[in-house]
Formats: sequence, C-alpha cells, structure tokens
Amino acid sequence: MAQVDSVYVSSVTYSVQPVQGTNNADLTSTTGNGVNFPQPQETTGLFNQNNQPIYSIILTFNPSGVNSLSSVIADSDSNVEQFSVQFFGLSNLSQLITYSTGFSDIPVSYNSTFTNSQASVADFPQDAPSDLSGILITILSTTDNQ
Repeated sequence: MAQVDSVYVSSVTYSVQPVQGTNNADLTSTTGNGVNFPQPQETTGLFNQNNQPIYSIILTFNPSGVNSLSSVIADSDSNVEQFSVQFFGLSNLSQLITYSTGFSDIPVSYNSTFTNSQASVADFPQDAPSDLSGILITILSTTDNQ
C-alpha cells in the first residue's frame, strides 16, 4: 500500500480543501477520519454550474514512472458510490493521458464499480496506462449526492 507524504506518493492536491481534521494519511489507511469535503458556496450536489465534478484528488507519485496500479478503493463507511481514475504521464506532468486513436482529447478513464458496499477499481486492466507521474480521482456520485 502506498503511503501519502512518503515513498511512492509525494503529494496530494485537492480540488476543494477538505474540512479540518482530514489527514492525507487517511487516503491510504483503513482507520482514521477519511477525507471530508465541505459543500462549496453557491453549489448543490457534486457538479458545478458547467456540469463539471467539484471533488477530486490528485496523487503525485514519487518517483515518477509508476508502471502499474493494483486498486483504488473507497472505504465501506464512505458515502462514495462512484468515482473515476485518470492518469498523468511523464511527458507532461500536468496533462492527462488521452486515447491515442482518434479520441486524443478524451482522457483515459476507469470508473469504479460498487460491490461489497464500497466503490472500487479493484483490478486495473493490463492495458491501463503506465509510466505514470500521478492519478486523478474524481467523485462522480455519492449515496446522498453531497
């Protein structure tokens, strides 16, 4: 398991600053408070006025060049119902990896499934991007739409 703020995961970036009491270590721990986000002003639900997801987390790998991922799993006590995982490559550390055949503006993305009371991408396919500098996890739905 990769631990945040140490070897393998050097930093975490949130789209919305989590509420006080959230700890980066809670992203990879089976105990703790988890990551809790406040509802930004002038928004309701999980998407902004442009229908873009509000809540996302970027994990930056250390060193860059991670060549495989095993799983990304939301804790079963979480209200997360579905999330997506997208990938940052090595050539442009701030640009998501896109499909190479005709859909160059569409990022490669894997959506979680909901099994055993938790959202997860349990096993990434062998053709998932590799040599990564980081991943983007975006919350797509929750049990209470918040």
